[in-house]
Amino acid sequence: MIQARQSGAALLLLLLVAVIGAAGWFLASGAAERSAARRAAEDAARLARASDMILGYALANARRPGELPFPDRHGDGNDDGNGDCITSWGTVQGKHLLGLFPAFLEQGCWPERPAFGAMLTDAGGHRLWYAVARSLVRPQDMLNSATDDGWLQVQGPAGPVAGQAAFVVFAPGAATGNQQRTANTQPGMYLDKVLLGGTLHDNADGDERFVAAPRGEAFNDRLAVMSRARFMSALTRRIARTLHQRLEAHRAAHGHYPYAALADGTCSHGLAYGFYPLAPGDCGTAPAVPPDWFANQWLAVTTYQRAAADQVTLQFLGCAALFSLHPGGLAQTGDCA
Repeated sequence: MIQARQSGAALLLLLLVAVIGAAGWFLASGAAERSAARRAAEDAARLARASDMILGYALANARRPGELPFPDRHGDGNDDGNGDCITSWGTVQGKHLLGLFPAFLEQGCWPERPAFGAMLTDAGGHRLWYAVARSLVRPQDMLNSATDDGWLQVQGPAGPVAGQAAFVVFAPGAATGNQQRTANTQPGMYLDKVLLGGTLHDNADGDERFVAAPRGEAFNDRLAVMSRARFMSALTRRIARTLHQRLEAHRAAHGHYPYAALADGTCSHGLAYGFYPLAPGDCGTAPAVPPDWFANQWLAVTTYQRAAADQVTLQFLGCAALFSLHPGGLAQTGDCA
């Protein structure tokens, strides 16, 4: 009897230990999942902030709307938060377009220009990485809605995430595999590679092609991708707003929007459809010209239609969006695709 009671007590004790162990495992597992979810959400928020900063920088660029700085890529021997500019367009390579998020200045070209203004990190405290399309960096001498080459590519498990991307921001996460990060900021020590559909995709190899894949032991990069379509939609809207300001100034001074222009930009009295007017011609007046107009050849890609004395529509080659301008503001129909 006593032995039976002892055996029963021992069994109950074993069951209790098992239950406590299982509960501990479930609690630990749940805590780990919640921690991973918090890190993922934090990374997503930080990547979104970085993307907004980059797009805002591009749209605020008064000299060349859409232009972005080179990454901080150890080009000057240190990772100091400054972008490392390449002065000659012919020498720009894919490896020059990938590096750390530039916070302070873009150095190496004259004049030096500000970068994004903040040193951003992921949820683990690692600096964000940044890749930029070659069509958007300084040596390129033309940037408008018809710019159709020099874009990045991003692949996902189900196919292209962005066949053409303006920029990509990376949260590198913790070191994977053989990555050694002590005093080493080479891309391969932070960015990962993964096999998708039998093809090896490497975010660090500088080929201007990147991959967004499910996280695992060997791949934990998180990406924020700005597609060319979204970038150009924002850029053309910014250009349309600038032109609207010029047209409004003309209307305030002369009581109407100007007629359209011929291909050389000369305003032609009575012409309803043509190009944006840059010179008075036989109209007698023309709106002021944005300072970046000639350098980036917007004249060649902008159609201008004067529907009435106080109504104009604009469209830009390479973008399906239509912008309607009137004294009350600007309306957009459609987007760049």
